[in-house]
Amino acid sequence: MMRVMVRSSYDKPALLAEAKAIDSVYPLIGNLDYQPRDASRPTPYSALGYDGNLDGVLVEAGLLNRLEVEVGDPIYLGDLQVQIRGIISAEPDIGIHGPLGEASPL
Repeated sequence: MMRVMVRSSYDKPALLAEAKAIDSVYPLIGNLDYQPRDASRPTPYSALGYDGNLDGVLVEAGLLNRLEVEVGDPIYLGDLQVQIRGIISAEPDIGIHGPLGEASPL
């Protein structure tokens, strides 16, 4: 888990968020629930893959609201542009780390 500055565009203010890198076996226990699920990308790891244009991220609804963006929109993690691929509704290991301060998990 790491903290990152997130913004919807370079002319908008940045927000502090938490980011987590995952691999193809995440999560080992429990389920990461997110919507929408794409049949061509059935796992969280596959949902984040490069689509020929951008890599993807899954975010919490609160971050979408704060950034005023929607699923499918690009956002910036620092200088890296990524596409929002879904909204997280349940994360199995959030209780282990917990949100730090005002940071919103991605």
